[in-house]
Amino acid sequence: MLPKWLTQGPCSLSPAPNKTKYVMTFSALLDVDGKILDSKIHPSRIRNTQAISYEQANHALDFSPTALERGAHPPTTTPSPSLAPVSPESTKDLRVLSKFAFAHFGKRQADGCLYSENINTQLKVDPHPLTRTTNFTPCAPNYEDFDQLPTISYLVEKNHQRSSNNMVAECMVIAGRVAAQYFKKHNIPALYPTQQPPDLTAHPELGQLLKHISTTKSPMSFQDLLALKNHLSFSFIDTSPGANFSMGIHDGYVRVTSPLRRYLDMVHHWQLKHHLLNPTSPPLFSTDQLATLFISIHTTLAKMRILEKRTQRFWLLNYIARIEAECTKSPDTIHQAFPSIVAGCLRHELLRNPQAIYRGKLVMFLPEKNEWIANLLPFGVPVHFSIVGFPGPEKLQPDLEVEMIIHTLAPDVNAIKFAYIPIQEPPKE
Repeated sequence: MLPKWLTQGPCSLSPAPNKTKYVMTFSALLDVDGKILDSKIHPSRIRNTQAISYEQANHALDFSPTALERGAHPPTTTPSPSLAPVSPESTKDLRVLSKFAFAHFGKRQADGCLYSENINTQLKVDPHPLTRTTNFTPCAPNYEDFDQLPTISYLVEKNHQRSSNNMVAECMVIAGRVAAQYFKKHNIPALYPTQQPPDLTAHPELGQLLKHISTTKSPMSFQDLLALKNHLSFSFIDTSPGANFSMGIHDGYVRVTSPLRRYLDMVHHWQLKHHLLNPTSPPLFSTDQLATLFISIHTTLAKMRILEKRTQRFWLLNYIARIEAECTKSPDTIHQAFPSIVAGCLRHELLRNPQAIYRGKLVMFLPEKNEWIANLLPFGVPVHFSIVGFPGPEKLQPDLEVEMIIHTLAPDVNAIKFAYIPIQEPPKE
């Protein structure tokens, strides 16, 4: 959204000895149960003395590593970065931060926050932007004869409940709540992500499920998440502070933590800075102006999200197609296995060797898309797919166990199809 000279220069938090960085600080006083007792927003100057990666922080805090697998095609020879030790002083600070961040998360869970330990993926294409090619017509995959393939690298992560990633994410939630309190206290217009709770009177079993979640404070299973998701209302942006059911927040929340890459976050920073500099002046943007602004950019943001998902899925399917071509031409390499990978950002997750047979339980049929959702064993994660040679859904019931193999991959149309294999029951003696 902003030029590199700004994001990688004055606005960057990258290590720069003896250089002062200008930031906006969102401070909160929490009790041991995670309740916010007091808050403050003020401009600050900091010196970034040490950059710590998520992996380093996980190791220092004795958290389970989040990275399940990483890979690239064409294969790269770059070794995995070694984890430099975190200083004792920084580790002590991280433990304090972790204690209160997860106390706040526990408070949100008790207030109904929905959370599931799912699998996430990161996909990267290099070089970026891509180099233009000439005299190349991709009429059929021929990866071996084309030496200008961009490198597709991926990282599969387990979203553990206690991880440095979630610790940072929870601090961002706290900052959003602090900003909401500041906006309300000083009558400054802002845009609040809001979501109404489901109607529990028509579905009392959902009330029992939510009570169990808030009591145990444990991650939801995929089946529970599906059962509840079908009854959740869409989130929306409101100019008045309201509850956000899925987040477990009932007093308002505002996005302010990414002003360098999200335009509405930057607008909120403009509102804050204007009030800090001119506390007696009218707000920089009125409520009507913010509402008009959001409407004008909402369509653009939605189109960008769709384009991002399609692009990531396209390159992911290209990765799968490359591996499939290698396995077909070199059967001896098939034992190396097609690595575990989250198949796209549209919940196509954890596909393995295209030659392998997958066994799993069907969970739900989506008639409007002619797709099934299943838990593929042994991963136990959701996969959306269409199936070739599959009996009609009216003949099958959810939780039925099926077997299938990858049938076709079409990166150009973003499609994955499985071939159905009836399970052969062992002969009775």
